[in-house]
Amino acid sequence: MQQSKIHEYLSTGNSRHHNESPFLSLPRSVRDKIYAMVGLRWDYVDLNRLARWTQYQCLRKEKCWCDPEYGVQCWKWPEDPPRKSPYNLLLVNKTVSLEVKDLLYARNCFAVCQRSPGNLNMLESLSSRAMSGMQALMVHLTPCRCLTPYCVVDDEGPIDDPSVGLEACLHAAIDNRHDRILGDVSRTDKAILKQWGKICSRLATHIIPGKVKLFIVCHVRDTVVAERILRPLTQLPLLRDCGICLGSTSHPENSQLTSLARHYVRLMTVPNHGTAPSPFPFLRLPTEIQLRIMRLSDLVLKRPITIREGRIETRWQRHYCNGGEVWSDNSFFTPRCFCPVRCAASQKRCDHASYTGIFPYFLLNKAFTAVATDVFYSLNTFVITHSESVEHGKTHDIEDIYRFLSRLSPRALRKIRHLKIIPMILGLDDLFNGILHAWRKSIFILANQADPSLLTLTIKMVELSDDWLEQFGSSPSQFEDALGHLVDI
Repeated sequence: MQQSKIHEYLSTGNSRHHNESPFLSLPRSVRDKIYAMVGLRWDYVDLNRLARWTQYQCLRKEKCWCDPEYGVQCWKWPEDPPRKSPYNLLLVNKTVSLEVKDLLYARNCFAVCQRSPGNLNMLESLSSRAMSGMQALMVHLTPCRCLTPYCVVDDEGPIDDPSVGLEACLHAAIDNRHDRILGDVSRTDKAILKQWGKICSRLATHIIPGKVKLFIVCHVRDTVVAERILRPLTQLPLLRDCGICLGSTSHPENSQLTSLARHYVRLMTVPNHGTAPSPFPFLRLPTEIQLRIMRLSDLVLKRPITIREGRIETRWQRHYCNGGEVWSDNSFFTPRCFCPVRCAASQKRCDHASYTGIFPYFLLNKAFTAVATDVFYSLNTFVITHSESVEHGKTHDIEDIYRFLSRLSPRALRKIRHLKIIPMILGLDDLFNGILHAWRKSIFILANQADPSLLTLTIKMVELSDDWLEQFGSSPSQFEDALGHLVDI
């Protein structure tokens, strides 16, 4: 019997050449979106963790929980397997591999820790292409208890925080010299300083100026060790962003370390301009455009402005660092340990140290002050409330209301749109001690100098319990009578 070849029974059709790929014929923008769908997104990439995966070690997590009857119990389970999709793309072909590498280094923040497996060798062993394509790098020369991608530790031990981006510290990390400061005496510390100098020299050769964000966490023994850590950074070209953390606020040289970190951050990020730029002609713009610009400034707050004891509280001006503010152009979490309020640190995007509030807006000139006044008082909500501490037989809240309103300029009073008053009175005795007269004058100011047709006025009395009233020699009936007098006015 005559035999036939197997390809005669299979429909092959018009086959493409084995080197051709329909995927590569797509536009580069479409291919980038496909790469993102398989896991190539903004995230942290822990170089030390990748090193442990390549060693095929069986990793295990340890989770502790507290039971009221049996105390603390622990159990273990295997660690989640690594996401293989983004890294398998490196094995498709040369073209796809190069595109994925470029996106991998450009769209991720690479983190490396000296205490973790692979230590700083994982950073030093990166290729020249990897270093030149990298845009965000975080180096932990010493693990710290600050909010970092490596650990979130409270007083009771390590905790898991999903906002961190990477797993929290394990108990093994606590036992393994966790949070040990760096010195320059032991052999280990000398080796770290020497290797750090080599890494800075290699980074200076390959990174692109104005492209890289570099963050360094290193709790040092003193300013001498800090200088040895920061001096090699002068080899690097200008950075896009920089953050340096040299210790906690409890460090005996906290102020010196903070000043040192601030100096090097400015040195690494601020370009050297020969001449100052010419001022922008803001006051020449139409009034409508001026108001639109000022609405985007710090004059407009998302929360109400509190007035206590006749003055605007300064606490609302405080700059709170979080992931969204420090990394304003990315979506992944950023540690807050680079804020000078939390650590002996400095960071370019954290303006806590130089933040002066909104009051300089009112000190430039008369025309600019008028625009700032219109925006500040018309677009914010003001809450005049009682003081946090009340002395026996003495209540100043209503007098403080009059004191605040009497200090405002006629222009500011006309522009107020949202005002909430929260007075606290204890009884009729308070009303006859000059407070009732202050309340009448406050209402008179609002009725004659403000714009009642545009003003939203809310008056909310503080609700006091019977026990609280008895402590000050008052009663619920006297309290209700006092409220009636205020409402009648």
